[in-house]
Amino acid sequence: MITESNLYWMTRLDEIKSFVSIAGFVMCLVFGIALIVCLGGCITNKIDEDEKNLRTFKKISMYVVPFFLLGLTLPISNIFIPTTKQYAMIKVIPAIANDQKIQQEASELYDMAKQALKQTLQIPNKQPAEKSEDKGGK
Repeated sequence: MITESNLYWMTRLDEIKSFVSIAGFVMCLVFGIALIVCLGGCITNKIDEDEKNLRTFKKISMYVVPFFLLGLTLPISNIFIPTTKQYAMIKVIPAIANDQKIQQEASELYDMAKQALKQTLQIPNKQPAEKSEDKGGK
C-alpha cells in the first residue's frame, strides 16, 4: 500500500537526483582545483626555505582530498537513486502482480484473448478441397 509519505518521497526523487548530481560536480570542481593548488604549493616549496607554508599546505590538503573524493562518489551514487517513474514502477508493479484478484482476472483475460486469437487466425481448410477437385478432374 502506498502511503502519503511514500508518495511525497516519490515526487521528490527527481529533485534529489538533480541536487546530488550538481553537488558532486561542484565539489569535484572546487576541491579538485584546491587539491592542485595545494599539491603545487607542496612541490614548489622546499622544506629548508619555508617550512611553515609547507605545513599549511599539507594541513589544507588533508581536508581537501576527502572532499574531492566525496565529490567523485556523489555522481556515482546518483546512479542508484531512482527517478520518480522508476520508483513508481518499483512500488506499483509488485502490488499489482501479487494481488490475487488481479491474477484471477488476468488469467481469465488471457484465456479469452487466446480463444479470440485462435478464432481470428483460423483459416478455412481449402487445401484438401482443392486436392480432391484435382483428383476428380484427372
